[in-house]
Amino acid sequence: MDRHSQRAELSDLPTPVRAEIDRIAGAVVVESHNASGGFSPGPAARCLLEDGRLVFVKACSTTLGPYATQAHRREAKILAALGSEGLAPRLLGVVDDGEWVALVIEHIDGRMPTAPLSPTDVDALLDVIEQLGVAGTPNPVPGLAPVGSAEVADGQQSPWQLLASEADAIDLLDPWARRHLVRLVDLESSWVDAARGTTLVHGDLRADNVIIGAHRTRIVDWPSASVGAEWIDLVGLLPALHLNGGPTPTDTWSKSPIGRRAPADGVDAYLCFIAGYFTRQALRPPPPNVPALRPFQHAQGVIAREWLAERTGWS
Repeated sequence: MDRHSQRAELSDLPTPVRAEIDRIAGAVVVESHNASGGFSPGPAARCLLEDGRLVFVKACSTTLGPYATQAHRREAKILAALGSEGLAPRLLGVVDDGEWVALVIEHIDGRMPTAPLSPTDVDALLDVIEQLGVAGTPNPVPGLAPVGSAEVADGQQSPWQLLASEADAIDLLDPWARRHLVRLVDLESSWVDAARGTTLVHGDLRADNVIIGAHRTRIVDWPSASVGAEWIDLVGLLPALHLNGGPTPTDTWSKSPIGRRAPADGVDAYLCFIAGYFTRQALRPPPPNVPALRPFQHAQGVIAREWLAERTGWS
């Protein structure tokens, strides 16, 4: 799946924005290559500077994707607050002219896990969640919104309830979801309380948001970060991990210390929300310039619903 087929190049940015990027980086960008993965329509590029150093630049305009410019602004605040915690790359600076938003970020030497995921890569992803649970408790980012708040959930705290109120959408649900829709609405109603906690959570953890380095694994792309229970990133990761060739969610969950100590009822409620979110998002029109997002969400929704059916016993 080519998720970034519509991604712009760094050379597409206006000259004043590129000049400001050069100023922040401390040298002129002489070469740039977009990273694989991700869904932003703007450039997300590894940039070689005139003095031989590397930086990473991600940018978007309100014309290309207003949702992405808002996400970049939020991520800039989170990265600035994370500082030198070692959880994420350092933010070097931000360009924001009202139309274009560009983040200049420390370049991390390493690689992204790629599909089909090897057992080593699966272990690395599970290890970084454990590390985040330790380093992110208590949450080190002042003023970060709790999971389930309007700022983070964007008005979608109850996707199954929203689907139940949308007659056209109900007809598009799979038979299992239609049959259990009332139960799904009821189960998701407790997810916000279940997911509360004091840990910094990424909120969108996938293989392409992790860089495995020689000495350390770092997590990138932080605009969805919030404060919640230590196990919610693991729940959110497993559908995408299985989609990328990793083990089934049930198999992976049973091997994780975080999974084993998480409350079963709380996990079911949060998983119900995750399944509903992917299910509903997959039925919506694609955002501008990101045609592959909805199929990706659909595939994750299928896996999440199957996992939820297994956990609840709802045949």
